[in-house]
Amino acid sequence: MDQDLIDILVVLSTILYNVIITAVFLFRAYDNEKWEKRMGLPFNLLLIPFTLLWIFNVLNGFDFGRLGMSTTIIIFLGYDFWYRTWTKEKPRHHPDKWPKRLIIYLILLQVGSITLNGYGFLVSREVGMLVLTTYFISLFAFAFYQYRYKKQKKEFQS
Repeated sequence: MDQDLIDILVVLSTILYNVIITAVFLFRAYDNEKWEKRMGLPFNLLLIPFTLLWIFNVLNGFDFGRLGMSTTIIIFLGYDFWYRTWTKEKPRHHPDKWPKRLIIYLILLQVGSITLNGYGFLVSREVGMLVLTTYFISLFAFAFYQYRYKKQKKEFQS
């Protein structure tokens, strides 16, 4: 498969990944669990294109940058699938004491997301900026979710 096509498909998958993450955080901010759960299947399905594109990158030749950056998101998506599907836990809880699984989840989420930005910059500076912009939008959605959660918690306590 042509490397340019693989790169375009990885970038499109990355943008879709960031859009889904953004939607999940916005649904959480507004306590819309029904729609948040609906995002689980499309999020889990992202494991398929990222894995296939990783395989195509291997078949095209060993480009350590592309393979390394793709590997982190595959690890995160696999962990996310296990965490939410088999353990039936949600990464949205705000426990007083954070379990190791949740800490690992958040680290993998950030590392996977950040390395996808790097992949975008391997393609081109413009594409990298586009991917980085969608990543920052997802971070703003996460911050909004945290703000709303803390505000609701404060209102509940008073």
